Amino acid sequence: MFPTDLSGLLIILLFLVPGLITRTVIATSIPRHEQGAQAWLVEIMLFSAIGFVIFAVFYGILLLFGNFPPMDLRRFPPKDPPLLVAALFYVFFFMIVPLVLGYILVVLFERGFFSRTFERLRVKAAHPAPRAWDYFFSQQQQALVVVSLTNGEKLAGYMGGASFASSYPANEDLFLERQLRVSNGTITGNLLPNTKGVWIQGSQICCIEFYEAIKSDEPDSVEQGKIQ
Repeated sequence: MFPTDLSGLLIILLFLVPGLITRTVIATSIPRHEQGAQAWLVEIMLFSAIGFVIFAVFYGILLLFGNFPPMDLRRFPPKDPPLLVAALFYVFFFMIVPLVLGYILVVLFERGFFSRTFERLRVKAAHPAPRAWDYFFSQQQQALVVVSLTNGEKLAGYMGGASFASSYPANEDLFLERQLRVSNGTITGNLLPNTKGVWIQGSQICCIEFYEAIKSDEPDSVEQGKIQ
C-alpha cells in the first residue's frame, strides 16, 4: 500500500533517501559484494537511522541553545518556522548529513578503523572487497608493475595517477600509463620510446608483481624499484 498524502510519502523518504545517498557515497569509493534486496534495504534503513540520530542531536542542540521554535517535520509545507528555514532543514537532513556520513565511513574504513575494532573485539568480519584485485587497486598506490601473461610473456609498466584498473563487478582489465622495455623475459629498466602506456586484458593475466616506485635521477630509465 502506497501513501496517499504528502505526510506519508515524507515518512517513507525519511527512511530511504538519506540511507540511499550514504550507501551511494560508500559504493563509489569502496568496491563491495553484491547484496540481495533484503540486505540492501536493511542497510539503507540503518544508514538513514544513523543520519536521523545525527540530525536529531543537531536539532536538539539548536532548540536548547538557539532561539528556534519546534518544527513538525511531517508537515509540508510547515506552518512554523518560515518555509525557507524549513527547506534548509530538509536539505540538511536529506543531503548534507548523508553525504558527510558516507564520507566519514569511507575515511574510517580506509584508515583501518573498523578492522582494528573488530580485531580488538575478537570478531571475525568478512572484508567488503569482493576480490584481491579490488582490494589492492582501490588503494590507488603508485607502483612498478610486472605482469606475467598466460602465454609466458611479461609486460612491465608504471602505475600512477593516470593509470586505471577496473573494479567489481566489471571484468578485470588494467591500464599502465608508462610501459617498460622487456627483453627475453627480463625487465631492462628502460621506458619504451614515446610510451603512452599499455592496456592488459584480465583474462590474459597469470600473476602481477608490485614494486615500490621511486624516482630515478636518470631520464627514461628504471632501476630496481625506481622510475623517472
